[in-house]
Amino acid sequence: LQDGQVRLACPPLEPSARAAAPLAKIPEDDSVQQLSLVVNVAIALPYEVCHSGAVTVTASSVDTVASIKEKVCALEQIPFVEHTLSLGDKLLDDGETLARCGVGAASALDFWVRASEDALAHQMAAILRSRGPLSKADLDDLFSCRHGLGASGALKTLGWGEKLLPFLQRHPLFSVTSGCVALAPDAMPPPPPEPAANRRFLDLHAELRADCPLPKLSDSLDRLAETLASTAFLNIRRVVTGGGLANGTAIRGAVGAKVVLFVEGLPPTGHDRLLPGLASSMSGALADRVEELGAATVEPDGLGGLRVRTSGDLGEVQVLFSPDYACSSDALEALRAQGDAAQHAAAASLVDQKVRFVARQPEGVKAAVRVVKSWREGRRWSCDAARPNDDLLELVVAHTLAQRAPRDLADAVSSVLSVLGRFDELRATWPLASRSYREGDIPKELLKQRPLLLDPVSPLVNVAGPRHFRPEEMIAHARSGACFD
Repeated sequence: LQDGQVRLACPPLEPSARAAAPLAKIPEDDSVQQLSLVVNVAIALPYEVCHSGAVTVTASSVDTVASIKEKVCALEQIPFVEHTLSLGDKLLDDGETLARCGVGAASALDFWVRASEDALAHQMAAILRSRGPLSKADLDDLFSCRHGLGASGALKTLGWGEKLLPFLQRHPLFSVTSGCVALAPDAMPPPPPEPAANRRFLDLHAELRADCPLPKLSDSLDRLAETLASTAFLNIRRVVTGGGLANGTAIRGAVGAKVVLFVEGLPPTGHDRLLPGLASSMSGALADRVEELGAATVEPDGLGGLRVRTSGDLGEVQVLFSPDYACSSDALEALRAQGDAAQHAAAASLVDQKVRFVARQPEGVKAAVRVVKSWREGRRWSCDAARPNDDLLELVVAHTLAQRAPRDLADAVSSVLSVLGRFDELRATWPLASRSYREGDIPKELLKQRPLLLDPVSPLVNVAGPRHFRPEEMIAHARSGACFD
């Protein structure tokens, strides 16, 4: 530095004067082995164990177990931090290298993840401890930056359909004030669920899923529906399948399959007088084609439909008839004119909407539906009117779990049985986002009924109405508190 100017201490060398230093060869470690690992991934969700398949991870023998876990989580977008990696029966320590663990090129690893609301809550709490209070959107974004998936997506993975804000508002670790999320002062985390209690429900649900081959049964039902349409003397415009088999909640022994025949020219009203005779005529016409239907018997159900008892796992199939309305609003107008007969008619004409309502429920809710149906099948009922049907149980489960997201499958079933035990007090209606009609469409007299289980696709139907269901036996069974005999 001279006279306020900066100069080079030594003049730079000319290009020709620069020595061309040879590059030194980097010694290679022949002991480092490149690996292509197959990792089998299983996620223990609150309602079932999901085997998501195998992923291939490229690594070297000096990589740590923790780094392999991070790669698998990134590939599969797994946001939960409670996980283990094992080689056979041996759990691998995070700090060890693959070579020291005995992992080679031909090794197959098992990656087990436990997804729970407690783990999710503690991960969000860790962010709030380090960053302070945040808006819900900022917390969601920071969770995504840290774990590869937003908190909303992680909550969706748990399978109950709960939104992030209601979760934060109900969980004791958090305080939400004016849109700001903070750790609750002196908050105590909820007691952890009992793994052994939920394990029995997970095992039962896995057994129910394995015992009911849905694709095979769906094919059988489709063939039956095609045969009914082709052999009927009626002008069938279209055929729709419904029930538990169509919405994905069927179990062996209680498939609950339905076939609805939409008949051209059928009057829009007066079904209580017309359909019983039509069903009787259809039963007689099909009597000589029982073998072609794959059925043991075909007989009227007394309400304007048919009971087709099949000889296979499909069990009893309910066959219903409906006019082919131009749209759902026309169907509702026709149902409104039918009075007390609306419930049976609605089951036929609105079968599409009912299937979609149940099918779009979160997977955890559908798992609870299957277990509750299994509970029903394990009980004795004095008559059909005392036995809760599939529609009733599906709606009770969906409504109950929409009010409060459960911690796991055991908690879900317990909540549902508690509601069934107080069924005579039930008043279940649906928010606008869940139903297919306006609030003004619901008759005021219907809202006064108890118990009330409003149909989400028809404002005219109380599924728990006394016309077809007597709840006393169900209430007694639910109050016994026993889910497993």
